[in-house]
Amino acid sequence: MILFAFKTDVGKVRKKNEDAFGHFGEEFFVVADGLGGLPAGEVAAQLAIDMAIEIYQESKNLRRAFEVANREIYRQSREKPAYFGMCTTLVGAVVEGRKVTLANVGDSRAYLLHRLQGDSRRDRRSSRRKSGVAQPRMKPLQASTQREASLSGKEISQITVDHGLGMGVVTRVLGIKPEVKVDFFTQDLKVGDLLLLCSDGLTTMLADEEILEILNDVGKTKKAIEKKAKELIEAANAAGGLDNITVCLVRVI
Repeated sequence: MILFAFKTDVGKVRKKNEDAFGHFGEEFFVVADGLGGLPAGEVAAQLAIDMAIEIYQESKNLRRAFEVANREIYRQSREKPAYFGMCTTLVGAVVEGRKVTLANVGDSRAYLLHRLQGDSRRDRRSSRRKSGVAQPRMKPLQASTQREASLSGKEISQITVDHGLGMGVVTRVLGIKPEVKVDFFTQDLKVGDLLLLCSDGLTTMLADEEILEILNDVGKTKKAIEKKAKELIEAANAAGGLDNITVCLVRVI
């Protein structure tokens, strides 16, 4: 069983929200962040979500969903002068049983929060070495959070890899070229695991340790998931809210 919640907010500085999100059932979840400062960022983000969901629903092919979304954004940006140069990030997750497949282009992220059991760190390192798919090393937690995670038995790991230089500078997006390289990652899931998809409006305001602190005691109801999504938004705004903020939480029950 899957419980999920989305939450988005314009933030404290931006005049409009150029993020977008969506899902197909309890299987496919996506978050997009249209690039601010360029034309029609909100159009690009919503188009990425709409096309990705439509194509995934038809084909159940995550790669095709991203590639078709990219081509459609590119096509419209060339046909409509007001949209010229529009582009967006996109991060998506397909949950199938006890496995999640993730795809991303840009600096929107996917995280996994899970309960540590026995030699899970060693097992995870071993599985990365054996896997034929290149996977990133998990982001290290600061010493203070390691103590916090050790006490709670929880750990948060960034699964996707950013295509950017930080501070909103993105090196790979949908819509600039007719073809785009998409990164894919596969992760096993256990009951109680929590997925977080988010735009960089969250991660530029909150460190991983702060996200873990908020999500550490998430409950097992939809209302509890929605409450945590709201708390993440509130914390990012309290830290400055310099950009639009979007979060998607998916819990395996």
